[in-house]
Amino acid sequence: MQLKKPIVPVSLREQVYDQLCEAIIRGEYAPGAVLKISAIAEASGTSLVPVREAMQNLAAEGAIEMLHNRSARIPKTSREDFRQLTAIRMNLEGMAAEEAAARLTDADIDYLVHTNEGMAVAVSTRDSEKILPWNREFHFTIYDRSQSPILLRLIKTLWLRAGPILNASLTGEVDGMALHHTGLAEHAAIIDAARRRDPAALKAKIAEDIFCASTWYSQYYDFG
Repeated sequence: MQLKKPIVPVSLREQVYDQLCEAIIRGEYAPGAVLKISAIAEASGTSLVPVREAMQNLAAEGAIEMLHNRSARIPKTSREDFRQLTAIRMNLEGMAAEEAAARLTDADIDYLVHTNEGMAVAVSTRDSEKILPWNREFHFTIYDRSQSPILLRLIKTLWLRAGPILNASLTGEVDGMALHHTGLAEHAAIIDAARRRDPAALKAKIAEDIFCASTWYSQYYDFG
């Protein structure tokens, strides 16, 4: 077989970018946290250049704010910004779910059950490091089946903006485990709609899950 284009390995910039994206989405950095290029380069075992390039990409997406001292900052989100993020997420993620409904395989449904069970174990054991990653895996298992790269990029950008806030349910003064128990029930309803390959129901249940979570944050998160 002759390849038309050479296979190019993933660049260091892309690797650092992916790692930073995951950390931000998981809420490892709180709003206002400062990220130093040198510290991330040292932790990643890379030079400053790929880290700086990765951060510039994230800054273009609005996930971080570049500072003048070779560092960046996680932006703070106002209550109004969060309201808008929630409304846009409900629409775009609902759209992705609607597109995905007919494309979900039996294996996909089984994996959704698996991820929700994994999240349930993390919630019951109060394993704060695994709750949000399981939640993300659940949602993007569905969104990936939309087969819409543009839509997926937009959704990922929204998760980058919301991620730093989400960890407040695990680290804030108010115990957020009730939120995650509710989330598990919402996921069960999503799985039911997915099993039926019902586009309208899947869209509605995804939007409902996002709205229920946003209601908790609107009540308990200190937007400052």
